[in-house]
Amino acid sequence: MQSKLIAVTGGIGSGKSTVTKMIKRLGYAVFDLDKIYSDILKNPVFLRKLCEEIGIPPKCENGEYVLDRERVSKLVFSDKNALLKLNSFTHPKIMEELSLRIKSENLEIAFCEVPLLFESGLEKYFNKIIVVMRSLEDRIAAVSNRDGKTSEQIKKIMENQFDYTNFSPDDNTIIIENNGDIFELEEKVSSIIKKIL
Repeated sequence: MQSKLIAVTGGIGSGKSTVTKMIKRLGYAVFDLDKIYSDILKNPVFLRKLCEEIGIPPKCENGEYVLDRERVSKLVFSDKNALLKLNSFTHPKIMEELSLRIKSENLEIAFCEVPLLFESGLEKYFNKIIVVMRSLEDRIAAVSNRDGKTSEQIKKIMENQFDYTNFSPDDNTIIIENNGDIFELEEKVSSIIKKIL
């Protein structure tokens, strides 16, 4: 049985985590690709191979070897080839682990929160994509409240993300406008889930 995979994405502060929590409350399986990546990084064999691939040794934290995320971030922000190398190594492993988890639960349909879907070229793996959209002001306010970052810091992050302002959805993409209150968003999520199913 081929499971139906649905991605939930959107820019920083758009409300995608809120949307996936609502989907979970409706009784559907939701996976977080960032969490899966963190889990497979705990595998020493995978960690060693990844570090060899990108040329950055792991660092020791509390007696354990871990990925030096700070150095990796600096590298991929400044070197597109390094980012391609990182993605081409990690993405198949992440999707493989996702597939194993879906099979182990025998799921017909699974939703996945994928923060950097289009930036990472992961859209090809999904049957449907839900894009959560929100005004720039609301996104900045949400991230500022959540992370304590300044608007300048948040805008810098946004500059390195996919630009959804002129985004043209295709037949496999559904847009949720997160521009009202939480109850309005819940109604929109319920309505879209019914359409997808």
